[in-house]
Amino acid sequence: MKKNAFTLVELLAVIVILAVILVIAVPQVLDVIETSTKGSIESTVKLIANTAEKKYAEMLINGETVTNTLNCNEVVELSTNDYSNCTVSFDSTGKASVTVTGIGKFEGYTCTNGTKENANCTKGEVSSTNNMVSYIENLYNTAATENGLVKDDTDDQNIRYAGSDEDVKNYVSFDGDVWRIIGVFEVETASGAKEKLVKIVRNESLLSASWDSSASDINDGYGVNEWSESDLKTLLNDYYYGDSATCIYCNNSSQETCSNDCTSAVTKIGATYKEMIESVVWNTGAITWESGRVIPALTAYNEERGATTGKICTSGTLCNDSVTRTTEWTGAVGLIYPSDYGYASTDTSCRANIYDYTNYSCKNNNWLHNDTSYWLLSPVAHLVRAENAWRVFSFGNADDSNANFAGGVRPSIYLKSEVLIESGLGTSSDPYILNAGTDK
Repeated sequence: MKKNAFTLVELLAVIVILAVILVIAVPQVLDVIETSTKGSIESTVKLIANTAEKKYAEMLINGETVTNTLNCNEVVELSTNDYSNCTVSFDSTGKASVTVTGIGKFEGYTCTNGTKENANCTKGEVSSTNNMVSYIENLYNTAATENGLVKDDTDDQNIRYAGSDEDVKNYVSFDGDVWRIIGVFEVETASGAKEKLVKIVRNESLLSASWDSSASDINDGYGVNEWSESDLKTLLNDYYYGDSATCIYCNNSSQETCSNDCTSAVTKIGATYKEMIESVVWNTGAITWESGRVIPALTAYNEERGATTGKICTSGTLCNDSVTRTTEWTGAVGLIYPSDYGYASTDTSCRANIYDYTNYSCKNNNWLHNDTSYWLLSPVAHLVRAENAWRVFSFGNADDSNANFAGGVRPSIYLKSEVLIESGLGTSSDPYILNAGTDK
């Protein structure tokens, strides 16, 4: 009798055929799903942009105040399960650009500057247009409070991180060390172009050293407060950043006795990270010191960018150098400004007076205060001295100090505009990881 059954060989053949079909079909199905998901979020971006432009036009017609940015929820109702950090920005003609991060079913997708005509969303990669500047600006527009971001009261309206360590998410891993983001600033680069760049500072001091030194017959051996000629400028730019193989620094001594070798204490910046640093014009205007003078952060900011130099005295043993003073210096590595320190605190009494011997309020709610004393970039304009520079004291106030005294050195740099945030949340346990951006 004939049996209606498959032989083992036939069953194996069928399994092989099915496996081949699966190998061919499954990727195609997954591609269809991926394409459909990508198309869906891109369609949403185009819809938001189109609707936003109509809203913009209606606001103009109705005489309402029109802002340059809107939260997407002011335009359309979005599911919080699928979309995060969605903002709309307008150019001078009212054309809308949408930036949104996908979550939920759109997890991993990022759409940057999408318009009603074109929205290119990427998954699992950082968009070449989503550099650090746009990333931080987007955080300010969508989640400023959660990240500790504020705008200062200067004419430049800089975006800064302000508050305590628990408030701000500005940690960065840079060349194996922990650095912190100060904020976004428009600066002049060495090429003469004006660019918005991210400024960062090392979280801990490299070492303790003099800001500058001098021979005993120059300013009584206390140094000269001109940054372009200072010991620290040389240490940070010629050795730490540059190609010099030697590094001698002073520490509470006149120039004749300087013999401290910093080559064992300071590790040079690696080549990959040097390529991320932009050479810029630093402001080296002096901040005037007078007994009892109130110095708000805004005053410090303006005087840093002013025309006063660190030598306004004309005679005396502490005013007898012949160094030419400047109010600008172009280079790669500097220090933070006194105003940076003041604006990093959310304590209003600190912003009202960074130089305060009564309550030392600048240490309150200030992530830049780390219980140590460290140097700042600006020289001091003093009626009888030409060797003082500003520094942060462990008590919490910013004050003047002899340039040859010992102080912590926290280098500060501006990152090139193409540098990207590759990963991380900006917290101490999950700092931002950077990508030079040149391979994107």
